[in-house]
Amino acid sequence: MLGLKLRPEFAASTISGTVVSLDSKYSESFVNLPTQKALDVTYPSVDLIQALEACFGENNNRYLVIMGERGQGKSHIMGVIHHAFKDPKMFMSWIDTWRGKLSHSIKLSEPPSNFLALTVPLHEQGYEFLWDPIFQNHSEGKKLEGKWEARKDTMPIPAKADLIEALKIQPVALILDEFQTWYANLSGKAESWAFNFIQILSEIAKEYPNLLKLVVSVRDGDSDSYKQLHRINPIIVNFTSAASRQDRHRLLIHRIFENRGQIPSDQIKGKIDIYFQEWCRLLQKEGPEVAELEHQSIEMWPFSFDLINVLEEQILLSTNAQGTRDLLQVLVYLYKSTGENESVITPAHFGLSEDKNIELDKLIAAIGTKQTGQLAKIALKNIEVVKQNLKENTPHFTDKALASLYIRSLNMSRTKGVVREQIQADISTPCLR
Repeated sequence: MLGLKLRPEFAASTISGTVVSLDSKYSESFVNLPTQKALDVTYPSVDLIQALEACFGENNNRYLVIMGERGQGKSHIMGVIHHAFKDPKMFMSWIDTWRGKLSHSIKLSEPPSNFLALTVPLHEQGYEFLWDPIFQNHSEGKKLEGKWEARKDTMPIPAKADLIEALKIQPVALILDEFQTWYANLSGKAESWAFNFIQILSEIAKEYPNLLKLVVSVRDGDSDSYKQLHRINPIIVNFTSAASRQDRHRLLIHRIFENRGQIPSDQIKGKIDIYFQEWCRLLQKEGPEVAELEHQSIEMWPFSFDLINVLEEQILLSTNAQGTRDLLQVLVYLYKSTGENESVITPAHFGLSEDKNIELDKLIAAIGTKQTGQLAKIALKNIEVVKQNLKENTPHFTDKALASLYIRSLNMSRTKGVVREQIQADISTPCLR
């Protein structure tokens, strides 16, 4: 496929989970990667740039709240912010390589080099108090803890003045991932203390942005934890714009392939032209929208944007564990099972054979409900019946047509099945064997 190369971590027969971990206890966590490697697998989406501008832009005197459900890239954004503080010059060099390549501008100043990047995945660390990470990692942490211990009977949370004094000695970028998850498990006095302490942190971040950069992630805006964060007018990144969704798709392609950005668009256009023209004819796409649809098709190659849209709807809305509904993993396994043999990969390229691609089958089985496995068995049975009845007259596209129907029917709560024209479009890909 025009010399496409998977990133090295995806080359093995099985791949580990691709969910970004920010837990510094693990050597393979995102914050422990060399900064260059962390940035190499990062696409500067509009959401990421908005978050970076909140920290390093012209108006960087407000703290940042990143809001979104699991799987939307909150942790990755926080990890990039961590590396920006960790290695400012390398970060700016990476930014410079992207200037001129994006439709949106990048207006950032070099991050300060004197900040301690303190990234805390609250749902994993098991901290009792929100100030524990500061006590444990800050150069003045022991002194702060001593002052708090001496007065905690009458002042149960660290004093704002003491925190400011410590931050003057060592400024901090405090990055709190999954704050809402941690906060939701508190009760009684512990909840009240966390409520008051996050307000102190918010105040310091607003009044002294040269001493404290505060970045916090939450799932939604309905929780008490978010309402407290919202009191002092943070900048909010929430992944809701149309540009955000398109950029998440570009991020997927960039994350999977190490050289995708080096392949000229005209070569890709030639590769997908037969499929795209037939897709437009079958689905009655015409007029001014065709040019934009062709542009999107080129950007999503080697996957059809139909495929990514279908999988995104199914996987990101699944209630199962994040590690098993990772859209990126599904696309990697699908590409590896299809290889160099297809001009573009559509929903029709899912193999329904139980032994064709065990890892892909395992992931797809985890996407939907208990009925998902039953659907696969029904699809396989239908293929057998068709082949038994038609024998040598069985259409060569039978397996692909039923795979397209199957993958579009995984989520039983949404539209079931698919129109004939869409299936025909899915199987209209020239084979390159």
